[in-house]
Amino acid sequence: MKSFYLVPLTVKEQCYAFSEAEHCIGELVVALQYAEPALARTVTLYFDPAIENLSLRPAESLIQTISAVNDRDMARLWYLFTRNRAVECDAPPQMTKVSREDFTNEGAISGQDIKPHAIWLGLRHPELPDACDDLLVADSESEYSVSFVSGLEAIRRALPRYEPNPKHKRQEYTRTGAESVSPMTLSDEEAQRLLLQALVGGRGLYSFHSERNKYYRFVRTHLDREIFHGFEIKEAEVPGKTLKLLQR
Repeated sequence: MKSFYLVPLTVKEQCYAFSEAEHCIGELVVALQYAEPALARTVTLYFDPAIENLSLRPAESLIQTISAVNDRDMARLWYLFTRNRAVECDAPPQMTKVSREDFTNEGAISGQDIKPHAIWLGLRHPELPDACDDLLVADSESEYSVSFVSGLEAIRRALPRYEPNPKHKRQEYTRTGAESVSPMTLSDEEAQRLLLQALVGGRGLYSFHSERNKYYRFVRTHLDREIFHGFEIKEAEVPGKTLKLLQR
């Protein structure tokens, strides 16, 4: 299962105007909304409470900024994801330094057993790219590099992406040579959402659409990228163990 660690150490008073801070928080919330179908099923989100004590704006903690945002739905979604969709890091905080080129910050953060293996998800900072694989982390025990993402486009690239294949049409058909080709009956948006929920099975990723009562298999399209196409299959084609998990 893939993991995201909501990292506190990209919160570093990078915003001055309140509207700028509100936009920064909103970008992260939108990214989490996109990832929501995957949370708890194929992705674990780890939340470090230390983030809310740091300042996105000078002399104001992040939680104070969130409490004052004009978009109350944004504040509600922040609490939904951090309290209800995430696993809270409860290990004792450890002094940690993060750095990359012109950016550096340090503070006491949790998640010692999570940090080295997770993708770090943070609020946007002008001295950090939206995505990188070389954010350097150092604490009293070790030094290592992690992948970092910020914002919707970066989190899209970090998760499996659906790409339709013209071979699979809305209706099943027979190609030359009497080969039957399974249909893809979902819109691209529906397929992407189902892909984010898909479980690994014997021949790809498998998912179940409860409203249609249909099963789908997703197959990697590009060997070097997390891009998949998909098509409808029969229940009997789903591996037994995967089928039991999908039916829970």
